[in-house]
Amino acid sequence: MFKKIVAKFVLPALVGASLSGAALAQQTGELWEMTSQMSIPGMPAGMVPARTNQVCQSKEFDRPPEQPDKSRCTISNLRQSPTRVTYDLRCDGKPPTTGSADYTFEANRTRMKGTMRMNSRDGEMVIQLAGRKLGTCDAVEQKRAQDKKAADTVAQFEGQLKQADDQQINQCRQDLAKMQPGFGIVGLCAHRDDKDCRSMVPTVRPAVKAACTDTLSQYCKRYETRDGLSQIGSNKQRLEQTARMCGQPLATVRARLCPAAVRDDALQFVALQCPAQAKEIAARECGGRSFTVMRGSKYGQFCGAYRGTLADAGGDDDTPSSTAAPKPAAAKAASPAPADATQKAIKEGLGKLKGLFSK
Repeated sequence: MFKKIVAKFVLPALVGASLSGAALAQQTGELWEMTSQMSIPGMPAGMVPARTNQVCQSKEFDRPPEQPDKSRCTISNLRQSPTRVTYDLRCDGKPPTTGSADYTFEANRTRMKGTMRMNSRDGEMVIQLAGRKLGTCDAVEQKRAQDKKAADTVAQFEGQLKQADDQQINQCRQDLAKMQPGFGIVGLCAHRDDKDCRSMVPTVRPAVKAACTDTLSQYCKRYETRDGLSQIGSNKQRLEQTARMCGQPLATVRARLCPAAVRDDALQFVALQCPAQAKEIAARECGGRSFTVMRGSKYGQFCGAYRGTLADAGGDDDTPSSTAAPKPAAAKAASPAPADATQKAIKEGLGKLKGLFSK
């Protein structure tokens, strides 16, 4: 869509309303310094910067702009006065376009302001013009210079769009490599059909849409694997965003992965991604042990990771009650009983393990 916009509307806006027909045959016209500013649907304001060019204009301002794709433009409803010219415009092409022009003049027709509106199936383009008369001009020579300058401008503009495309595509690839939910508008609007997305999605250029859709698809396939889910991590926000982007509830993915993880003794994965199974194992294996013994067993890292997961979720109260040994009834307040010292050691050790294994 953007390339069509550039070819159909940006170039004429930058060069102004060129001489054509009888004016070209006479090879004389009025030289104007024109400043144009275009607004394009779906593009940020200022994406097409204001441009100032010298253009060779027909004296009466009654000619349609020269089209770069050589499609024929005709005008109708021409109205002229010393201070104003208006007309409707229609250009052949694929797709055809319609529009209107409204020019007002000041200072004995040496200054002007105008608005051109062009409509196609891609939307309405509004071009604001302001100019001052410089003198006379040779139409043929001026048009040749205009065409070159316009072609250079279009090439520069397309280069800027290509650079922006490359940056977005590279970001989508980084999101996949880091297994982080992102993928720009493609990711934001995946499985969404609200007003915001219906307006944003058409602005995504084809190359960006294809590349980011592909990387998002790969991301979602990895999300449903043990390795991929481990890379995403246990952060609640990341997991919720991933589930929404991929259209696959986290509970459904875990229901497929967690039983096999338990059978395989993939304890770190179970601790971080399988709450129900982890709670059962923790109740059985993480209580009544000293820190030293825990580190020496296969459940040492699991218990530390599970404890860290509970802390991150604000669920310390759900820690298995057997983690803390009961206090002897006759314990003295002045000095900690052996059971209290054990509990303290366990807490300190679990805190260290959390730092090692709960990231």
